[in-house]
Parts: sequence; C-alpha cells; structure tokens
Amino acid sequence: MPEPSTFRNRLAGRLSSGLPQSGLLIGQWVVEGGGQDVFLNTVTAAPGEFLVPEPSGRWQVLAGAGQRQSGRVSRAQLPEDLEAKSVRAIGDRLEELMRGEASWLEWTDVIPLVPEIPEMLSLKPLEFLVREHLGHLEAVCRKPRAHLHVEIERVPIAQSRRTPPEANSYLAAHTEDWEQRLLCGIRPKRVLAEVPHDLLDIYENRVVARLLDNLRNHLNSRICELRKLENVFKEKDFSASVRGTHQRRGRMSKLWGRAIDASEGSRQAKAILDELERLKYKVMGLLDSALYAAIPQRAHVPITLKNTNILTNDQHYRRVAELWREWARTGAGQTPNPSELYADAQRLCCGLDSFSTLLVVRALGILGYAPTDVELDKPLRRGSSLSLWGHGMTVHLRWDASGTIHLVCGKRELTIVALANDLRAGADELVQESLNQIRQGASERIHPDLLVLYLASEDKRGPANPKLLTSLHTVGNDPRTDLKGCGCLPVSPWKLGSTERVARALRWFLSCVRFSGYPPRIPVPPDASSLKDVSQHRRWLATRDGGNTLEMHTPPLDDEWRRLDLEVMVQEAEAEFSKARSKHEDLSGELREAVRQRKNTRPLVHQKADAQKEVQRCEAAAETARALAKQLSDAREVLNTLLNCPTCGEKAGPAQGFKRRDRDCFRCECTDCGSHWEVRQCRNGHRYAAMLPSQDFIDESDQRPGWEDHVYGCDILALPARKPDGQWGFVCPDCGQIS
Repeated sequence: MPEPSTFRNRLAGRLSSGLPQSGLLIGQWVVEGGGQDVFLNTVTAAPGEFLVPEPSGRWQVLAGAGQRQSGRVSRAQLPEDLEAKSVRAIGDRLEELMRGEASWLEWTDVIPLVPEIPEMLSLKPLEFLVREHLGHLEAVCRKPRAHLHVEIERVPIAQSRRTPPEANSYLAAHTEDWEQRLLCGIRPKRVLAEVPHDLLDIYENRVVARLLDNLRNHLNSRICELRKLENVFKEKDFSASVRGTHQRRGRMSKLWGRAIDASEGSRQAKAILDELERLKYKVMGLLDSALYAAIPQRAHVPITLKNTNILTNDQHYRRVAELWREWARTGAGQTPNPSELYADAQRLCCGLDSFSTLLVVRALGILGYAPTDVELDKPLRRGSSLSLWGHGMTVHLRWDASGTIHLVCGKRELTIVALANDLRAGADELVQESLNQIRQGASERIHPDLLVLYLASEDKRGPANPKLLTSLHTVGNDPRTDLKGCGCLPVSPWKLGSTERVARALRWFLSCVRFSGYPPRIPVPPDASSLKDVSQHRRWLATRDGGNTLEMHTPPLDDEWRRLDLEVMVQEAEAEFSKARSKHEDLSGELREAVRQRKNTRPLVHQKADAQKEVQRCEAAAETARALAKQLSDAREVLNTLLNCPTCGEKAGPAQGFKRRDRDCFRCECTDCGSHWEVRQCRNGHRYAAMLPSQDFIDESDQRPGWEDHVYGCDILALPARKPDGQWGFVCPDCGQIS
C-alpha cells in the first residue's frame, strides 16, 4: 500500500500529511511525494514544488489514493501582478546564473532591484504607436462607420418620409392618431413611418471600443510601474536626507549608482510618466464618445482580427487595426491555461527564494563575511553550501533543495524562509492568523532562530493595529511584538532598503553569537597551574574558580602579550619532556648492559619505572602547555575581532577604545567614525549586544514600524527606543526594558 503524500512545512522544518484549510502561506509548504501522484489545482505536482493557490485564492490537493484536501488563501494577501512579475524576472536571471555554475563573486555583481529599470525609462512600441495614431483613433470615435438600420416608428406627419404598407390599416384602427375627420377621409396627426438609424454596434466599432479598454489598462499598468519606480528614486533621495546615517547613505548610493544614474533616471521617469498620463487622459476622453456608449461592455472581440474592408481600406480604421495588433503582440490579451498559471506560481516562489538568497549574499558581504579561498569559486545554487569567514569566526551558508536558507554559526542556526504572501495586507484577524502560523512553525523547530522574508507592496493598506504592523518589521529582538525571538521582514525588488533590512537581521544573529563569547574563558588543568604566573598580567588576564579558569577580559597590548611569553613556556615544558625522555632512554641502555653482564638489575628497574612516570608527566605537561598557549592565542584573537568597528571596519585601540565593564560587559568605541558597540545588561540581569553608528542616538520623531531601517539601516543591534522620561535607550531583547 503506498504511503500517504507528505508535505514539508518549511517554517517548522518537518513533514506532515495534513494541510491547514485556512491561513496557508504561499511558499510555506513543499510537496515531498510519498510514492504516489499528487495533483495540485488539477496539475500534476512534482516533488519539490510549492503548494500554490489559483488566482482566485482557492487551492486543492488530490493524491493518487483519492485523498482530497482543499482550502483558500485570502486574495488580499496575494502578491500584486507587478510585484510578482518583477520577482519572476529577477528569479529567471538568477536561474541563468545557477545554470552557468556562478560563484559567490558573480552573485554579488547582481543588483537586488527590478532588472528592467532601463527598459522602463523609455516608451514601449505600443506607446509610440498610440502617440502616433491617436488622431486616427479620435477621428474614428468622432465619426464612426455605421450600418443603416430601418425601424417602423410612430412619428408626426411632418417627419414621415416613407411609410410601410401597413401604415394605412394601422392608422384606420388608431383614431388617437387622427388630427381631423374630413368628408373624403381623415387628416392624420401621426403615422407609421420607416425611420433610418445608424447602427454603431458593428464588428469594426467593437474593435475600437475594446481597444480603448485595452489601451486604458495598459497605460494604467505602465503608470503604476513608473510611479513605483519614482518611489524607488524617492527612497534614494530619502536615504540622503539628514534622518539617515552617513554610513547608510553611502551604502544606498553605492547600490543605486551601480544600477543607474539617479538624477538622470529620475528625470527620465518624470518625462515618461507625464507622457503616459497625457496619453491616458486622451484615451479616457474617448470613453465618452457615442461609439463607445453604443457598444455593450460584454461585447467580446477575439485577439486575431478579421480583415474586413473597413479595417483594411479606411484610412482611420486601418490605423486602429495596427494598434490592436501591436497590443496583441504584448501578450496582455492572452488567457493562460491552468498549467501556465501553475507554472507562473511556481516561478514566483522559486524566484522569491533566489531573490532572498541574493539579499542574504549581499547582506553578508556588507557585514564583512566572504567565502574562504578554497570555496571562492564554488558554485552557489540550491542544494549547495559555502563556508564563510569573517570577524574571526566561520559561518556555514547552506541553501537546501527546498529553497530554505540556513546560516550555521557555532551551535546556533538561523533558518530563512521566503513567503509570497503580502502579510501586511488584509484585516487584522487575517494578519494575526498569519503571525500565528509563523510563531507555531518557529516553536516546532529544533533550532528556534527563524527569519521570514515576505513579498510586500507599499500600495496595500496595512493592519490597523500598530502592534501587528510592528510584528511584521522585526528581526526578532523586540519582545513587545507578537513574534518574540522570530524575525519577519518585508522585501521587494522595488525597495532599495531590502538588503539593509536583511543585513540588520543577520548582524543581530551573528553578532549575538560573537559577543556572547565575551569574556573568553580558558579552563586550566590542575597540573598546569605552575606553568604560568598570571599575577603579573592582572590588567587583562585574571583567574576565576580558584585558579581553575583563566579569563581574558581586555585585549592585551603587544608588549603585554610579549611579556606573557607563551613560546618560552611551551619550550621549557618541551625541554623538560625531552630531558625526561633522554634520562629514560639512558636508563634503558644501562639496564640492557646490566642484563648482558648478569649484574643486579633491581635498582635500575625501579629507576626506569620512575623515569617512565616522569616522561609521562612531562609529556602531559608539554601537551597542556601547548593547549594552554593555543587557547590563550585564540582568546586574544576573539578579543581582537571585537576591536574591529562593525560600521567602518577600522580597528579600535585596545587601550583607549576598549572599556571593560562589570557583570561581564564591555564597550568599544571607534575613533574614526564615532561608532560604539557593547555588551550591556538590563536591570533584570539580561545581557545583550548593542551598537550605534554615532556617538549618540539620532532623535527621530517619526517612529512608524520599520523606522529603524530607514534611519540606521543595518548599523544597529538592539533596538533604540524612548524611555518614559523622553530619553533614548536600548530595548532589552529578553524583557523589553528600555535602558
């Protein structure tokens, strides 16, 4: 009997055969199979494909054994067409890189922005043709062709021109239409007459009416696209404002500068937008024409035109035919079948995974992590892994076959999952249900660190509850939200700040791992207490636990480190070991000689046994000395990495820049850029990492959700916030206390 079909919940990292009927998140579930066919929305789903809904929001799964499951995704949370199109485009570009075995360096050359920006800043062929043939379109709407249609109507006698045969009999039977009775007959007031009418509802005019609708939709889509592009330019201008730090401004300008010239692009976008709006208003004005009003709204015209005499020979209508055929070449009028809709949805999920990986790669580069020399040329694709080095520690990046990203650092692991839902859209109850799904998935994971990246559009209205909106802009260090310990951030190819958001989340995870190792402690075996006297190095080295542990609480100066003279300690221990081994070898030779000469060997046997014990003791002491020297060197390296400024990369002075604090805390300052970073402790005893890219907080009054990304970017750890007295402080990630 075949096993039931299973699905992998990427948020929980587990397999399940049951699916939720509501609250399903696009990109959360992946088909794992189970020895039988799985049909998703009437299409056969292969293992590794995502559970996606139809455009209506409904989804249904049918397994080979007859198991049926169905549900729906709120249409409010479905991504907008423009967002989905951009994600698919950048995903296709990254797929080409993966097919070409692209390495880390080739990935970092890709700009995480919508790839068609240069093409957007110019008129498309259809728009050129609309501008050229707009006069012909106006002429057709002003004087349309029509067929003559004759109707029988009651009209005043003065208006009648031609009467039908039944006019006399009708008049004789309707005395109300008589004006006067005469001796020889009657004088009619109204008669039946043949009234000619122009019939506008003909095939050619239907083409014109539907063309107006199609052009209106195309221009609206292009205007929306240009306005989103203008917002990208505005975001670049915003990053250069006084509200953001100069470090963030520099990174944003560098990113934007590699994409396109900002000032020239902004000018082109405004010019193209003005032209498209002018064309739109002209087209909208034609919707009030008699031709458009005469055509039923449901009148359908196939994409392929008929070559009628009017569309071929009329000087105006043939231009309309040219416009129609150019619009048809854009593909906007084609209705995709279920298989094509399913393929587009899969491309969206895969493209979003690739886009998220690109954001992670670029964010790690910003934070100073790069592959080791051995793996620098290793291809980066699904199912691959890379070892990265930075700030004195190794980070393993793994991109598994299901598209989930894993960052492993020491004993901790951060899982990054991309979702195609716009979690900010919809009612508060819908947003809360999505957050519950994320929180439940995080609680079921072996490694609880989870970061969710969701595709967001700035045009959609967010939840009314500000706490819910804040929960959708967190890296997991704000316990005041509904996602304590779990990150959730919006990303989009249309937002310059997406990389900064991801970099802030990764900095929080990696820096917490790195800072949690302060102060480094070295266990000292009992037999190693006599190897080194640390009483002369109390400024930076101390003993704890009765001498069983060495604690390096301050980076040693170069001369202080030289005075520790670990090489001499190791050499002396190795010399003692060599001396004991030589003595043991000499006694072994004497014992062999005494045996040959048949002398008393008992004293030599006892001496050799004592020498053997001494060799073992000295060997253990030498090994301990080497281990202690290595651990002290590693601890010094850990402290030296804490001196590297996270903002500018310069190294702070170990004496002036590094300050030891009580309760295993420290503070370090950079004299070059003014940044400071530290491990601090709240009043409840929780230790956490914090940093600022300046000497003091930036006094920001607009603290809407996500304001930290616009002001500080990735140059913060714990969140800045105002205390009840109005002063600024840091939010403890464990209890939420601001200090």
